[in-house]
Amino acid sequence: MSIYRRAVLAHRAYWAIAIGGLLYSAATREVAGFIAIFVAFAIHGVYFLTLNCPKCGQSVYFGRRKVLGFDVWGYGPYPFRRCDKCGEDLDPN
Repeated sequence: MSIYRRAVLAHRAYWAIAIGGLLYSAATREVAGFIAIFVAFAIHGVYFLTLNCPKCGQSVYFGRRKVLGFDVWGYGPYPFRRCDKCGEDLDPN
């Protein structure tokens, strides 16, 4: 499995757990749902640090994005398919 696909899978799993925790908290009025959201956030944050380009080591979430017509470098909410630093294809399939 490519690094891009692992990043997308982790991203989707995080949102599934977060939304599930919110729905559980809303339905039962218990704190366990909020704990699930916090745990998902912590696990995603740690796993986020391990997803790097195999060629240069830059994070798959870091890159150039267009904001109001300007190039802005920084971390984004979704991974890139191609590394902005070295041009490596992160999803070769």
